This record gives sequence, C-alpha cells and structure tokens, in this order.
Amino acid sequence: MLLRRALGGPTRPLVHRHAVLVTRQVLATKHRWSTTARTAPLLRLVSGACELPHPQKRATGGEDAWFICSDTVGVADGVGGWARKGVDSGEYSRTLMNSAHSALVKLKPKDESAIPTPLEVLTYAHRRATCPGSSTACIVQLHDDSIRAINVGDSGFLLCRSSPSEEDPTKVKWQVVYESPHQSHYFNCPFQLGHQNGDLPEHGQLIELDIKQGDLIVLGTDGLFDNLFPEQIASLLDSALPTIEQDGESMEKVASCIAYTAHKSAKGTKSRTPFAVAARKAGYEYAGGKMDDITVVASLVTTSAEL
Repeated sequence: MLLRRALGGPTRPLVHRHAVLVTRQVLATKHRWSTTARTAPLLRLVSGACELPHPQKRATGGEDAWFICSDTVGVADGVGGWARKGVDSGEYSRTLMNSAHSALVKLKPKDESAIPTPLEVLTYAHRRATCPGSSTACIVQLHDDSIRAINVGDSGFLLCRSSPSEEDPTKVKWQVVYESPHQSHYFNCPFQLGHQNGDLPEHGQLIELDIKQGDLIVLGTDGLFDNLFPEQIASLLDSALPTIEQDGESMEKVASCIAYTAHKSAKGTKSRTPFAVAARKAGYEYAGGKMDDITVVASLVTTSAEL
C-alpha cells in the first residue's frame, strides 16, 4: 500500500532532539583489513547524527530513524499517512533501521572486506520489518576507496568535497559533488518499503562513487532536503567547518548545525524551499518550508591512522 505524505504548514517553533533506540558505534576500534596488501592507510568513516522530531510528534519521538555502525550509516522516514489508520508511523522505520543494524552484526563475515552490501542489508531488514507501516530508506557504506549506497524514496545523501578558498587560502570552500536522486511515484508519494504491497529493496537506486580522504557525506530524510537546497548545505559547511576535528563529537555538531538550520527554514512561510518549488511544479500553490521530522547524519572520510 502506497500512501501520500501529509502536506504540513509552518507550526510553532519547538525543537526537540530525540535519539532512537539504535545502537550507535561512532568510532569502532577494530579496523577493516583487506586481504590485498596496501601501503596507504585504510579509509574510515567518523559519524555523528542529529534528529529533530516534528513539534507535534514529540511525544512519540517522530517517525524518522537512523543508525551508525562503524563504516555504514542509514536513515529511514516512516510515511505519516499511516497515522490516519491508527498506526504508529514511526514504528516501521525504527524496526527497519534496527534490523539493518542487526544485519551488519549478524551477517558480518570473518573477512571484513566482504561485509554485506547496502542492498543485502536493506533486504535483510525489509524481511524482518513485519509491523504495519511503510518507510523510505537510504543506506551508505564505505568500501575500500569508494562508497556504495542504496536509496528508496526521498531520503538521500550528498557527497561534499572541500578545496582551498580563493579568497583565503587558509580556509576551505565546500561544494556538493554528488546528490542522490529521489524516487517518487508522484508528488508527495515517495517510493516506500512496507509490510504490504509496495516497493521492494531491489527497486531502489544502487549507487557507487569514488571518494577521497576529507570528503564529507551528509545523509538525511526528506525533512532536510525539503527545506534546504544542496548549495545551502555546502554553505553551512563553510561556516561550521573552518577546521575539522577527527572525532564523532565534531560530526554531531555538524549534523546539528544542518538540522537546526533546516528546522528554521521549515518554519518560514514565504521563503523559497525545495518543497515549495516541487509543489508549484505539481500545480499546488505553496510557499515557504515544510515542517517535518528532520534527521541528519554527517560522516567524515578519514584514515585509520588518524583515529
């Protein structure tokens, strides 16, 4: 069953940070070793997250969920239309992300270079998420010198890269070098995994990209991408990251900066936002942001030697 999202307008400013019940392993002490001899240090992810539930959903913690497990990160957004049927729209997304985390632990082979792919992880999680509901999902995984990802629906990620600023060589300028495409059946009805007839993990987009040390991955639910354009997120990195510390706490600060800025945009009634642009293209009269749950995971590509 495919459900549309609710069209929400600006609401009273009320920010709440909620940590879903997913095990967080921001800095794993065990490194991934390849069976092939390497002279360069292995790349790793250092990650942090921030989740801001919709102000009207504080009591239940919202409908988003996320996980961080060593070099794999994921987000999911429960489709709110299930609430009209008396279903907790967040239960499915939380179950999905908990099961994805479990897949990485249970399916982990002795040879850590052969960890389960994002598609395998999401397939495992989808089979075990049997509660009522549906959800978008995006999982990104570091694999050697690349990232591989699967995206189902309108969650997604940005790959950001820095270079010396032309104005001040002591500072860096961030730019988005890749934006994952969104999948929708029609406006405000994203591809979604569910317990009934719906989309399947294999319907998602499989993505593989080369990466460099120092790259930053910004993973988020639609509450982020409905309210901030990619170039706005890159601009936030310019101000939030004049220098980068190699730890999870710094990445939490980055994720929080982005999430709170998206929340501020969601409260606006006249600003130009990605959601307003999409709504007008679909024939709706809409201006300003779209209040929603907002989840951001920020992951820095670093090396094992720096941890």
